[in-house]
Amino acid sequence: MGCDIHVRAQRLKNGRWEFMPNAVPDDRNYAAFALLAGVRDYGENGDRRIADPRGLPDGVDNEDDVFGDHSFSWVLLSEVIGIMTGDYWESGLVSTKDAAKVDAGGTPDEWYQGTSDRTCVERRWKRPIGRSAWLLSEWIAAFAKYEPSEIRFIFGFDN
Repeated sequence: MGCDIHVRAQRLKNGRWEFMPNAVPDDRNYAAFALLAGVRDYGENGDRRIADPRGLPDGVDNEDDVFGDHSFSWVLLSEVIGIMTGDYWESGLVSTKDAAKVDAGGTPDEWYQGTSDRTCVERRWKRPIGRSAWLLSEWIAAFAKYEPSEIRFIFGFDN
């Protein structure tokens, strides 16, 4: 079973947060989920999350489960930008061909969490955080024209 994010953006205008019509990219990206709120964090990177789940902001409800069913939180775009430096450790099951790439300092073409019906071995590798948490890079790009401290993303998860 997978985990999905449900997210909407707000902009601070005249001292009030207002929902934006912009669609926020919301694909499945566990590195991003771990950095946002510790969701699907496999412990590879210590405590690098922006914050423990903060709950929904005052005045925002989860009517019709628009934000999923657990780990509700919010982050400012400036906080997302602030965490996007350095490397991010990943791990998983890789093919023997990809294991050789990882052993030589590269990254695998594909990997699996949990179990696989293929012949695989466990490996650990690192990539730039913007590549691992590519969903957050998409958020930054989608809202680049706004003042980062005036954009917040409200989200929750389901599985």
